[in-house]
Amino acid sequence: MHVPTIVATIRKALILGLVLSLFLAPGLVIPAAAQGSPLPAVELDCGSDPIMDVHPTSDAEASVTCTVRNPTSASEDISISEVEWDGVLVEMSLSEDSFTLAAGEEDTFEIRFIGQTKIPATVQHSFEIEAKVESWNGLPYGQLPEGFWVANTSHIGDLKIQSYGMVELLLSD
Repeated sequence: MHVPTIVATIRKALILGLVLSLFLAPGLVIPAAAQGSPLPAVELDCGSDPIMDVHPTSDAEASVTCTVRNPTSASEDISISEVEWDGVLVEMSLSEDSFTLAAGEEDTFEIRFIGQTKIPATVQHSFEIEAKVESWNGLPYGQLPEGFWVANTSHIGDLKIQSYGMVELLLSD
């Protein structure tokens, strides 16, 4: 055999080996979804928008339950904060605002709304809360990479006022 023929044969064998390894390697690796994300991330899932009963005999309260998840492969400290709230006649509060979650763990909290009775049904308040990774695997937020590497999330919702009917009788002297 000539040297150029041997080199060509070795080159073809290497290329064939590389191509086969590219096709077979994914089957040998555990899927990334099963391992958890290797980057800081948080997931937030809140129930349907709350409707507040403001009938004069009610307590004028409403709430929505939210679930916060750590989809990563490391422990995280997560903070929940109010980003936007334009309610004047209604106060919004969080039952909890920080969580320490192990890899793949989740927890729940409530967004509570307390208002006044007799608010007109035309009143509607938008709100937004944010779930933010404060530390990941012991690495504090200031040392986490900026940009798309950290997947913080938010939830936008609307508080609606339920209409009610009531007869009011006024007597004069």
